[in-house]
Amino acid sequence: MTTEDPTPPPTPTDGLDAGGWELATERTEILADLSAVRVRGVTRRYENDHATAEGGDSVRFFAVTRLEFEPGLPFGVGLSMAASVTRTRARREFAERLRERGLDDIERDGTERVELPDGTRLRVTRYTATDPGSDLPLECWLGVHRGSDLCVVTGGHPADTPEYREAFFELLGETSRRN
Repeated sequence: MTTEDPTPPPTPTDGLDAGGWELATERTEILADLSAVRVRGVTRRYENDHATAEGGDSVRFFAVTRLEFEPGLPFGVGLSMAASVTRTRARREFAERLRERGLDDIERDGTERVELPDGTRLRVTRYTATDPGSDLPLECWLGVHRGSDLCVVTGGHPADTPEYREAFFELLGETSRRN
């Protein structure tokens, strides 16, 4: 298995900079250590203070995790198959991460397919949650993008704010172009 530093995820730096986003955390973690392959994730999470809860905490976030498979995917297993497994696991873990952020009333609220700027379609899963300090309802999103790499893209923003939803999908589209 390789010990090289992992490659950071493709992030839409122009859109993030223009939108006032700031890098909140960057981390590398082992997501799975199986007999044939180790899955390592490199995550960059951004926050945007244009929308804050009562306590001053940012309620807008955007994150991209790039997955690396060491020493590589086993013979006969392509990114399509890995994406399917990743999507299932990411949905379960995303809800848990929202809980760790301190959100309440987390519910999976369906999926939809969006068309990305390159013409590909991506299935995204919508979650609803509540910021307990302000009772602010939130929309949170998860998508697994398969390009040259496999990336998990997540985001969250106050519900019923079309401009924030549009901004998330623009960042998602920019991420796909970089991958």
